[in-house]
Amino acid sequence: MATKLNSKIPVFGLNYKLVLWVSKLNRLSDAEYVSKQYTKWPLIDRSFLDTALWLNGELMKNAAEIGYGRFLYKPCEK
Repeated sequence: MATKLNSKIPVFGLNYKLVLWVSKLNRLSDAEYVSKQYTKWPLIDRSFLDTALWLNGELMKNAAEIGYGRFLYKPCEK
């Protein structure tokens, strides 16, 4: 299930992984969000809520950087 961006960069199931991530977050109870059971490095001894918020922030930042890079690269294609 690979798609292509710009016919050069393969992307394997990003939509599928997004659906899995969102469905996992939706299934968690309030107690699971505040537990430290799912927390690994780099946020050891923090709640899973902190980890989820950190990860979502990182994903948004990366998406913005990719979009900006594509915006800058577009004039070079001509």
